[in-house]
Amino acid sequence: MTPAQVTRWAEVKAAYLRAKALGGSGEDPVARAVGAVGLLADRVGDISSAIGRLRSS
Repeated sequence: MTPAQVTRWAEVKAAYLRAKALGGSGEDPVARAVGAVGLLADRVGDISSAIGRLRSS
């Protein structure tokens, strides 16, 4: 795959995993909320890692 295709494939996979974690419209609202909190925690962890890399540079 080209670098552009690799990037796009990663975006597609991430979007799929986000949608799966949040559940569909018929899913339990509590399960959807837990999924959203989990995704938020992942993003905060990503931000923390990025800040750590910037500080060590």
